[in-house]
Amino acid sequence: MNCKIRASQYVNHIFHSLPALARMIIPVLYEMRDEGRIYDLAMVDPQLWTLTPAPARELPKDHIPGEPYSGWQEVARYCSTKLGGQWRYTPNGVTWNHGGEALWITNPSMVESIYSARACVHHLTGVSKLPFGVGALARKMLDWCGIVEKNWRSGDELRKDVKHYYQFCTPCTRPKASYWDVKSCFSSILDRMPSPLLTLVPPSRIVFLPLSPFHKGRWEAVKDAAREHKLLRNCLVGSMTGGSKQGWYWYRGNKKPSPKVRGPLRPAGLLVARTAYELLAEVVERANGAALYANVDSCILDEGGDPLHTFNPYTRYDLEIRKLAEGETEVCGIGVYRCGSKRTKLYQPSGAMFASPQLPSITTTISGPVWSRWLDNVRIKK
Repeated sequence: MNCKIRASQYVNHIFHSLPALARMIIPVLYEMRDEGRIYDLAMVDPQLWTLTPAPARELPKDHIPGEPYSGWQEVARYCSTKLGGQWRYTPNGVTWNHGGEALWITNPSMVESIYSARACVHHLTGVSKLPFGVGALARKMLDWCGIVEKNWRSGDELRKDVKHYYQFCTPCTRPKASYWDVKSCFSSILDRMPSPLLTLVPPSRIVFLPLSPFHKGRWEAVKDAAREHKLLRNCLVGSMTGGSKQGWYWYRGNKKPSPKVRGPLRPAGLLVARTAYELLAEVVERANGAALYANVDSCILDEGGDPLHTFNPYTRYDLEIRKLAEGETEVCGIGVYRCGSKRTKLYQPSGAMFASPQLPSITTTISGPVWSRWLDNVRIKK
């Protein structure tokens, strides 16, 4: 079903045939639309809705300065004051959990990708009743795979002295710089792992444990399926660990931490992330001051930088590095920048009425053993 929701549906049989969650939320979302808080409300499926949130009008009292506050958080906060249940938000939408039911609301541009991801998971697992959340779909893939790391805490060593993401940022403007990233960074590193089961041997040795033929076949099938779908590919490593950082939800106007989910392959997922961060930290060091910005797997390099020398940590392992943009650059903070034709959603140019504020410089250091050297001993699949 792909129809615009009309006010007349409140009293006709279509409204009464909707699930209970949909009947509860329609008046509240229309109230938000009438107040200019959201736009383009539409229903794609009784459990999947789309809307475009307006820019947030106000920040909650517990908002952390410098942290992006998206319109989806505003939707979650506003609706939580009007309705019960838990409102979880992401950069692409919100999920409403009420009792044993769930309702997904997302950007219109995400619908095709979500249905494609669901079709992929259905083809892989044979399960017909699937969620619309991409993280939940990735967990379904891992459940089907059936590989579980028994020593769940064995990956703790990989999180020592490192934040959730590797970040380096110097707010500045430059007449010319270039934006680079690694194509499918986490997925490419994961592909190089002989097995998702591993043991850490101090000080920095990784021993990969063999899989049974059955589990090896399923693991390769999961990676092959995720490789063709960007949303699933991006969520797979996070689902292996149970989530890379603390999640939040809104309940009756109050922001609460989401309970941590126990990921089935936490050590392997943490090793993928740690490897990516160590390689990027080496890139920033080799740039010798020419790196203006670096975050997870991307880097903005000043005009005087030498890409061949700087990105050697990637190229020596055949990780594909790409230049995606070049030109006049303004870096305001993590996730807030413009480089040539590329600009983030949170960026507003200098001089605009609501220009992006300059956030403080950030330098994340990674100390302790260098775990990424396991790549030296792995033969790369061609």
